[in-house]
This record gives sequence, C-alpha cells and structure tokens, in this order.
Amino acid sequence: MFSLTVISSNSKNRCGVGGNAQGAKQSAPEIISGYNANRNFLLKQHRIFTSNGAEADMGITFDMIEKMFELNLLKPNCKIMDIGTSNLYQAPAKSIVSLLTKFIPHTSELDDYAARLEYGAHYDATTGGRNISWAGDFFEKCGFSYSSIDIAKGYKTTVFDLNTDQIPQHWKNNFDLVLNFGTTEHVFNQSNAFNTIHSMTKKNAFIMHQLPISGYADHGYFIYTTRFFVDMAY
Repeated sequence: MFSLTVISSNSKNRCGVGGNAQGAKQSAPEIISGYNANRNFLLKQHRIFTSNGAEADMGITFDMIEKMFELNLLKPNCKIMDIGTSNLYQAPAKSIVSLLTKFIPHTSELDDYAARLEYGAHYDATTGGRNISWAGDFFEKCGFSYSSIDIAKGYKTTVFDLNTDQIPQHWKNNFDLVLNFGTTEHVFNQSNAFNTIHSMTKKNAFIMHQLPISGYADHGYFIYTTRFFVDMAY
C-alpha cells in the first residue's frame, strides 16, 4: 500500500476542483517515487512524493513533522489548521526533545513530556496505535497556533462536516499551514472538502496532504492520483 504526499503553495486562493484542466499543460510538478530522506526536492509550486507504509493512517508520524521543519513550513508564529484531528505516531522521545529544545530549555519536565508523548504515539502495524498523543499538542509546545476540524470532538477540535459545512468568515485566508493527513478520502463531497481547505489557507501559504494512492481498498471512499493535484492546482 502506498500513500501520496503533496505540499502545495496556495498562490491563487482558490481551488480548481470541478473546473476545467486546460491549464495543466503548464510545467507539471516533479513526481518522486519512493520516499527517500536523502533525496531532497524543492519545487516552485508543488512537492509530491509517494511512500510505503503507515503514514496514511489517521495521524502524523514524527518523521513527517521533521520533514515540515526541513522544508521550512513551520515558521515562527505559524497558524496551523488540521483537517481531521491528527494523532501523533512513532515519536521517539529523543527526537521530540531534540526539536523542542530549539524553542524551550531542556529540563526534566521536558524529558517527562517527551516520554509521555512517545508512549502515547506508539504504533504497531498489526494492533494499531495507542492513540493518546496528539500532533497538535506537540505543535503548541513548539509555540505554534493549532486548530482542527473533525466530525467528533477531539484535541482543539471544532465539529465540522466537510460534506456540507461552510467555514466562518474569520477562518478565511487565515492559516499558514493546512494539513490533510488521511481525512478527505473519507468524505463524499470532494469539491466542498478541497474548497474548504483552500479557502482557509492564506495566499502563498502551504497545504500538506498525505492520502492513499493505491491499496487501502476498504479504507475510505477515494484513493488519489498525482494528476488530481496537478489539475486542481492549475
């Protein structure tokens, strides 16, 4: 099973879902097959790569947070909107401390926090995760602003139905980074879901999707293609 990760700059403040795709003849984003941390990529509008494994579960693995820092997506005073309240997975305490000490002093309390987060972020491919650590908790510990939407209450969650609901005015063009890690494949109304995501994002800010591209036959309603994101952007 493979997941697709797309990082897109919202340069137009609009979403192309449902529109024509004639503009897709412009320079297309590079497709990187197989996630390789040593193979860096920097594209003008999009970064797309596929990866094998559990990243498309409803949560964010710590290595993806490290990738966000590497790509400079998490800047000072960053306002994050999480589309689907994300659990944190596979987060070693040593890595947590290493990142957090860039923002706060290293204390015994920080070590205790990292150990608690690591325990709650445990994930096993057979039995699943403990699901008691949250990505938003870590983001806030770094000093970022975190909000989320979901169909049920959770960590810093506003209950919101991506099939039918419309965002309030104060959320429009408001967020520096919008995350869609394993959510929209569970939504029937793809047009409303992606228009919601784009409407929330500031101009020239970033959207990061991690979604199933193959396999996951009984996981949700949709799997995605790279063409979907290229045509939506153009």
